[in-house]
Amino acid sequence: MLVKLRLCWLVLLMLPLTAQAAAAASLQSQFKVHSETRELGYHLGDIALQTVTVETPEGYVLDASSLPTVGKKTYFDLVKIETKQRRLNANTQFTIDLYWQNFRSVQEVRSYKLAALSLQFVKDKRSIKVPVKAASIIVSPVIPTVLDAAHLKPRADAMPPVMGYVTEIVICMISAALLLATLLYLAWQQDWLGFHAKRGKPFRLAYRQLRRLRNDMSETASFGAVKAIRNAFDSTMQSSMSSEQLPQVFKQHKGFAALEMEIRHFYQVSDVFLFSNQPLDMSVKQLMGFTKKLMQLEQR
Repeated sequence: MLVKLRLCWLVLLMLPLTAQAAAAASLQSQFKVHSETRELGYHLGDIALQTVTVETPEGYVLDASSLPTVGKKTYFDLVKIETKQRRLNANTQFTIDLYWQNFRSVQEVRSYKLAALSLQFVKDKRSIKVPVKAASIIVSPVIPTVLDAAHLKPRADAMPPVMGYVTEIVICMISAALLLATLLYLAWQQDWLGFHAKRGKPFRLAYRQLRRLRNDMSETASFGAVKAIRNAFDSTMQSSMSSEQLPQVFKQHKGFAALEMEIRHFYQVSDVFLFSNQPLDMSVKQLMGFTKKLMQLEQR
């Protein structure tokens, strides 16, 4: 029981301290600190300027006693301090310039830290400490590195690696040849170039005739298209073809069996068109597509 009472008293005593610490941390976060120092290019005897800027809430003043004293600080001397302040909106901005002189001679390039600061600001007898991290500078040796004659001579330019392009050229030529052959075959299959326009297989010649009629919607164009296709069948079978003789077509030219339904449909609608004087049930563009399929089958 006694132990519990002591713990309770300890907790009660710690509560005010915890609240004060939280309040101090919250207040300290309102102080904006920025430190700026040139880091490179220092030798023995050079002076480094450290500029510290602190933005404080309204009413706080800098306690001059918290500034570092002018004099020797390890291997750096603080030779001068300058402070300025100005209004910045609702806050006050303090600018502190610290001049540090280096008295450390080094044999190699090294980085050294300056002294850290603990600035104190006061308002209505209430003070708060604002820490400033130590800045660092890089100090170079006074005597430059001695180079002999061999190291003073510039090195020769690095030559680019020798690359063989024979393999790449051969691959490029083979690829170009294959591409050209593919384009020629595609042009021949689709009849783009029209080699030997007056000669060729029957359905190729019929396809060329229909291609000239594709934009003509007249009955004369339909008659010419039907006649060209039926003439192609006649030339293929070396005889005048009719619907009753179609089984002979599929027997002698087995490749046309893939379009048996379309061929029978064409003969049916063309017979009606030619012998019954009725409109054609297929457009010229449809006939052109049908002829193109026949042309591709006869090339196999």
